[in-house]
Amino acid sequence: MEYRWFKGLLVCALLSGCGQLGAEPSRQAANTISVTGEATLQVAPDKATVQLGVEHQADSVSAAQKQADQVVAHVLALTDRLGVKRDQVKTTGLNIRPEYTWIGEPRRRELQGYVVTRQIIVQVNELTKLGEMMAGAVDAGVNQVQPPMFDHSDRASLEREALAKAAKDAKAQAQVLADALDVRLAGPLTVTSGSAQPPQPVPHMALRMSAESADASQGYETGQIAIRAMVNAVFRVD
Repeated sequence: MEYRWFKGLLVCALLSGCGQLGAEPSRQAANTISVTGEATLQVAPDKATVQLGVEHQADSVSAAQKQADQVVAHVLALTDRLGVKRDQVKTTGLNIRPEYTWIGEPRRRELQGYVVTRQIIVQVNELTKLGEMMAGAVDAGVNQVQPPMFDHSDRASLEREALAKAAKDAKAQAQVLADALDVRLAGPLTVTSGSAQPPQPVPHMALRMSAESADASQGYETGQIAIRAMVNAVFRVD
């Protein structure tokens, strides 16, 4: 009987000790500060990507295709004249769709012809030629022009620079909180970086370029692009 009482007491003591050990990491995990550091670099872009569209309708697929191909050929001649390398110009294949209209009573569909579309993507590494290229493309017959996507050729190093600034910002925020709470800031427990923002198109109002302008390149303002970085960090405090 005494042996069973002693064994039960020993088991209770072990369980009590295990409970205390299990609670210790939880207490330590609570002694942390979580912050988010951010940084933004404003830089002037040095290249742009422009997406152009060609759409033509004709009674037959071959006629519509011929019209679209002629425009693409004129655009390629334009980019050659401006010194844009062929590996910086991409053209897509044909997209063909029939065009119908509803007529008569009872209403019925009647084929009006075929619409052929092609896309041209041009990377311009000399921004001084961007306005001339876009205006020339419109003159060549392009009837769809998307806002250019500005970027920087050294984006990778700029993103690393912004990331380093974001990490310093996170540490500075954690230090301010630690000082205010009268605790000592120790090393980081976890650090994760946010995803970099891809290049953004410039709004139409910011382009300051008219397709009908005789010299569109004179009125083109590219402004600056933002390179952003974000760092989430958890610091231990004592």
